[in-house]
Amino acid sequence: MPRKNRAEAVKQQRSIAPDTQANTQADSQARSQPVSQPVSQPPSQPPSQPPSQPPDSQITEPEPFRWTDAMVQAALDEAIQQDALGKRAGQGFKAEAWLLINVATQEAIPANTSWKLSVSQTEGKLDLVLTYISSP
Repeated sequence: MPRKNRAEAVKQQRSIAPDTQANTQADSQARSQPVSQPVSQPPSQPPSQPPSQPPDSQITEPEPFRWTDAMVQAALDEAIQQDALGKRAGQGFKAEAWLLINVATQEAIPANTSWKLSVSQTEGKLDLVLTYISSP
């Protein structure tokens, strides 16, 4: 008896299947066609305004870097002190001396600037100054 019920169920599915297949095709066609719906407009708002910017008088560009007399003097003073401490190597200074010379030079940078100095910049300037001083 269970086989008979199963066979009847398969027949029912086959008889329903063509109808279901037609419905499925109709549904897929309906889905593929564009649906015309009204495009919703966002609520009217005033146009967005750019963020407020300070007046031109308040915008300041960073001042370009330039060596000040105080910076050169601080570098020379620290170089003399490092020389007195024996921090020389060959014709120049040891790396630890250059670090201290650079720190002293940076401390002499004017407070109203954002200038930063690398050790190589300090070396270059001090070498130039020492060359200028020692030339006849």
